[in-house]
Amino acid sequence: MPLLWRVVEHSSATVKFREYKPLLRKRAWFLSLHPDVMLKALRGKANHNLMSWLQASGRHYCLRFRA
Repeated sequence: MPLLWRVVEHSSATVKFREYKPLLRKRAWFLSLHPDVMLKALRGKANHNLMSWLQASGRHYCLRFRA
């Protein structure tokens, strides 16, 4: 069940990490009392900043990247 989302009007399907990092931070605050909730993202682009942020967060996540 999606809890947070944001529509981004963008000229391409590729959105920079800095554009959606505030939503991830809001998610971390919103779900701080529920550590078993997993972030699931589909059709993302592999991004070093995103992976570093997720690993540092200590939260569960599942990402499916484009081939």
